[in-house]
Amino acid sequence: MLENIEPNRVMYYFEEISKIPRGSGNEKAISDYIANFAREHGFEYIQDEVNNVIVKKTSTNESSDTIIFQAHMDMVCEKNKDVEHDFLKEGIKLKIDEDFIKAEGTTLGADDGIGVAYNLAILESNEIKHPNLEVVFTVDEEEGMTGANGLDMSKLSGSMLINIDSEEEGIITVGCAGGARINADISVDKVCLENIDNFQKFELLVSGLKGGHSGIDIDKNRGNAVRILTELLKNFEDFNDDLYIYSMEGGMKVNAIPREASAKILVNTKALIKFLGLYNTYESEILEKYIESESELKIELNKISEDEVREVYTKETSNKMINIINNIIDGVYTMSEDVKGLVESSSNLGVLKYEGDKIKLSILPRSSKDEKLDEIIERITSVISNQTNAKIEVTTRYPAWDYAKDSKIRDIAVQAYKEITGVEPIINIIHAGLECAVFKRNNDTIDIISIGPNLYDPHTPNERVSISSIQKTWEYLLAIIQKI
Repeated sequence: MLENIEPNRVMYYFEEISKIPRGSGNEKAISDYIANFAREHGFEYIQDEVNNVIVKKTSTNESSDTIIFQAHMDMVCEKNKDVEHDFLKEGIKLKIDEDFIKAEGTTLGADDGIGVAYNLAILESNEIKHPNLEVVFTVDEEEGMTGANGLDMSKLSGSMLINIDSEEEGIITVGCAGGARINADISVDKVCLENIDNFQKFELLVSGLKGGHSGIDIDKNRGNAVRILTELLKNFEDFNDDLYIYSMEGGMKVNAIPREASAKILVNTKALIKFLGLYNTYESEILEKYIESESELKIELNKISEDEVREVYTKETSNKMINIINNIIDGVYTMSEDVKGLVESSSNLGVLKYEGDKIKLSILPRSSKDEKLDEIIERITSVISNQTNAKIEVTTRYPAWDYAKDSKIRDIAVQAYKEITGVEPIINIIHAGLECAVFKRNNDTIDIISIGPNLYDPHTPNERVSISSIQKTWEYLLAIIQKI
């Protein structure tokens, strides 16, 4: 499909790796593909125990420098609810829409498949004059940066690193937020309804939201489907024994703003008219609240006939869950006082699911300041623990990446961009996690930047990457290489 599009080899490798299932935690096949690539081309390579791959190629110019290029192999696996796709077994179905490469109803995986493709094309080329190359392909960036954390930095000798995982052409990223994962398992108490025939079953569905990256898009006032769902359910707490919840779920990935959420409920027939009247009122209020930022938001109430239901959540369990979700921090928490328009701290409730006898919440707090990250974690865990005896784990914490006053690779990248475009690139700090922060923590002397082509709506099925921007960024990468 992409064979006639330039840069030809970048497109070839992007299409090839798109055929390989590579969700976070499922990177063995893509890791083996890259290891085989290195072997077939006669390159020195290391494939470590967590499936990171380092590929080394000796200099083809007069430079004695060593430059590190880096991209992550995994992708966020999200799909529209009406799409059948097994991310563990199936590759991504690509399509071209004018200037964009998209996927058929799923995430595209250009985050960070396009970075992987650039790196493979650079390694393969016999025409590019370059210094010594150390090209790093990491696993599990999206879920916890375990690849970057587990990488043996002593295997690298380069003093400069270019991460190809940014999402806007003409911007050089030089700093990012830190973050962590909060996972809460909340016990669910159930009760058996003896008078089940007096109730009617409904599914309450929130859908049509934009979703997006839980860092980059957190300041765009996008709705969180899980939060909208519980905002609506909160209004029916005084129905007491006339309304019960027996299922709740929403969101797929902790690092994506949930686009869809649903609850299955029982409503006593005698209270149905009152319920429907209030539902229509509250639905209208929520739609009005999000009319500007979420014009495609849909709230539906669908009658269910097929479910066999006997057990439902107790009222105490339902009320606790609704209160927890409605009261934990979600969205922007603080803005930076130092950088205008930059989110300093935030949190995203990314996943609500029911497994066994537990409701599981997955939350991703972020901050460029450690003390603010600690504060968010403490506030969220306190809300949960004050409502219920939950098992709470704070895991995969990763650091912020601070701006460096002096940077040789940044200066080179700025000069290269000016020469090929005639304009100054933007130097930027982002409210998202990048592996650059882990590399910098593990080797403070390394000089790092992050760049990439125009990529829109990552972590959603609307993800798309600009073909023309891929081409320009390729020229930019080559210009940087020629200056080293």
